[in-house]
Amino acid sequence: MYLKNLKLSLAIIVALLLISSPFIYLAIKELYFTDYTLRKNFDSVQIGTSKAEVIAKLGAPDKQDTTFHLGQYEGFEHEYAIAKKSGSRYYLFWYGEIDVIYVIGFNDRDQVIIKSAGGT
Repeated sequence: MYLKNLKLSLAIIVALLLISSPFIYLAIKELYFTDYTLRKNFDSVQIGTSKAEVIAKLGAPDKQDTTFHLGQYEGFEHEYAIAKKSGSRYYLFWYGEIDVIYVIGFNDRDQVIIKSAGGT
């Protein structure tokens, strides 16, 4: 009786895994490729690029703020120092991967003057 219940339990587990595996695969694929595309497009942004061009490449930002920040300060002190000296009027933020923040700073002519990415 125990062996029969064990076989039935294993069959149910295998069936559930087979049913859910395409959904798990698609979710992982979507997460990976979305972040890969965001990173690739972020890397292609150059100093002097217009805000409109940046948004066309990266999509609508998740946030706009006048203060620079990444996922954490420790380990990114250099980026914070550069941002402080940059004279950026405002920053646009895109949240990618699990803990990576992509940040682009703009001057008063809406042109890129700094960009940085970092997380925890």
